[in-house]
Amino acid sequence: MRYVVKVLDNVNNVNSFDVVGEVVLTRGNESGLNFQLMVERSTSDGTELQRYIPQGSSIRVETQFDSLDQNFHIRRAASQPFAGDTSIWMVPILSQDQLMFNSMRVTLTEDGKKTNFIVETDIATEDIGDRRRFT
Repeated sequence: MRYVVKVLDNVNNVNSFDVVGEVVLTRGNESGLNFQLMVERSTSDGTELQRYIPQGSSIRVETQFDSLDQNFHIRRAASQPFAGDTSIWMVPILSQDQLMFNSMRVTLTEDGKKTNFIVETDIATEDIGDRRRFT
């Protein structure tokens, strides 16, 4: 099994959102970065991505963004915008965050067991037209 994060946009409810290949964050703007935990499972036809719904009694999702120069990190817990679906999470992006990322990590802790997820979305950050990307 492979654990994957898909970044979401236009999130209205647990069944109404867009999975995006790229999202752009602008320094100085507060926003929320929504994402969905997925698992790649083998099927008779190959593989397919399915929502990963954590089942533990204690669930925590943490994100880490690393800066381009490796001197600045943002570690932040994600929250659940929809109590009925533990596959969808949101991490706040604050106006004072240094948006020069080159990597994002997502770790799920479920009843003490940690699982790392692969982020499969390009996230571009910009500051007055200066764009930085990570995948």
